[in-house]
Amino acid sequence: METIRISGKKVKITCTREDLFAYDLAVPVDIETADGKRRLRSLLRDACGFDPDSGRLFVQIYESAAGGCELFVTLTDNTIGGEGEKMPRQMTSAQVKTPAPPRRQTPTPTAYVFPDFGALLAVCERLLRSPGCCGGETSAYAGRGGGYYLLTYDAGKRLDIVCGEYGGERCPRGTEAYLYEHGALLCGGDAVEKLAELL
Repeated sequence: METIRISGKKVKITCTREDLFAYDLAVPVDIETADGKRRLRSLLRDACGFDPDSGRLFVQIYESAAGGCELFVTLTDNTIGGEGEKMPRQMTSAQVKTPAPPRRQTPTPTAYVFPDFGALLAVCERLLRSPGCCGGETSAYAGRGGGYYLLTYDAGKRLDIVCGEYGGERCPRGTEAYLYEHGALLCGGDAVEKLAELL
């Protein structure tokens, strides 16, 4: 356990998984029960060297990836221990914050447009024969104004080249949203495999 004094009223306590185990605590800390409050007070007393029952504290707890946590303890009305400084009086509130999990971005498919249905079938057959060129989920659409579209989550320079050989062009970002609303779905999920079988 490591304690760093940030300011006269704020302390950062870094606890390992073993430290939490020694105090029989888990993140998120249950501060609604008397037993949970008692365990947290005991940890604060040992880490900071002051009696958390003698003052008002604001506690923020952030879980770490390794199973431990970081506690930021702020005194709301006095300063943390030291010569001649008042000690906190009573722990009346604590706030537990667990950080939100990292935002996962939903992948956006890349769309390629082909001049005719034959070109779409031919590129699907070629992609099926080219391992590693286009894996994952693929869908095929017919556009309202003409053109046939292949949507894939596995776009790259190699796929651009293969599609280009069959007259395909990479569409601008946002085309997939247009197709979802206005296009006619020809094949969803595994379009490359299904359409390649038609040749």
